[in-house]
Amino acid sequence: MNKKNDKALEMFKRLSAYKKKNKDALSFLVALNVLFENLDAKIVLIDGLRISQKATTTTGATNQKKEYKILSIQQASEIISGLKGLAHATGNKTLAADINYSATDLKPMGDAELNVILEVVYNNVLKYATEMVVYGITAQKITDFRSSIDDFGGSIGIPKEGIRSQKAITEQLDDEVAEAMEIVSQIDLVMGTIRFSNTVLFQEYEKNRQIETYTRSLLARVQVTDAQTGTGIGNAKVIFTLDKEEILNKPTATGGGLNIKSIDEGKYTVTVSKLGYISQTLTFIVLADQSDLLEVKMQKES
Repeated sequence: MNKKNDKALEMFKRLSAYKKKNKDALSFLVALNVLFENLDAKIVLIDGLRISQKATTTTGATNQKKEYKILSIQQASEIISGLKGLAHATGNKTLAADINYSATDLKPMGDAELNVILEVVYNNVLKYATEMVVYGITAQKITDFRSSIDDFGGSIGIPKEGIRSQKAITEQLDDEVAEAMEIVSQIDLVMGTIRFSNTVLFQEYEKNRQIETYTRSLLARVQVTDAQTGTGIGNAKVIFTLDKEEILNKPTATGGGLNIKSIDEGKYTVTVSKLGYISQTLTFIVLADQSDLLEVKMQKES
């Protein structure tokens, strides 16, 4: 859920609290009851989706797949060792060729390729199950190996499914927030009827209705100079990024300066580039009601 939706949800909850607090005073506005019931339902739904969004990560699935892969390779290596012993003892060149792998060979393999090799090893150990007992490969080990292959094979592709699931939840969140905003717009119309008849109650509503954002009356300055000469570098491209989103993209003036009169507070990644100079990426923190200067000294390309 992005910051914009987070702020909207905070506003929805404030309005819900406002309605509960002023339930008696607002009782004559009958139309509000259904509207706030609908808004409360949306709040519950959005909160639930937020929890699902956080829980739906690819990290857990990826780690689980790695565990299955490691276990499968360990079991396969033990079985391969036994099969190699059998192949050597019986002079079975076909078997020897089929299972001519070591753990070192298996570890760097891609998921699909490894899955195929594991099946080959399993089919061979199943074929020679009786003979393999003397090599310490019991029926239980073969059964466990089959389970590991199935677990590993089933985990292939799950991280991608996680990404798709996250995207679907994010899209649904956007839709639900938009629908909740529509409900709030209808509440606005009803509350507008008491704008002049009950100023105090209406002003309290307006205060809670606002979506709180960072102040945009901030001022940040950037000065780009040549590291050797100290001369300002004009027309250098300055890009401010926040949470991987490009917020600002402007060139410096002739003297290398750039005044930014409107930007939210936050911890920005700033990239400065200019033809003939080595690009720089820096971190710059913009704080409310505080003017800060970011000095960038650029080195010429050799």
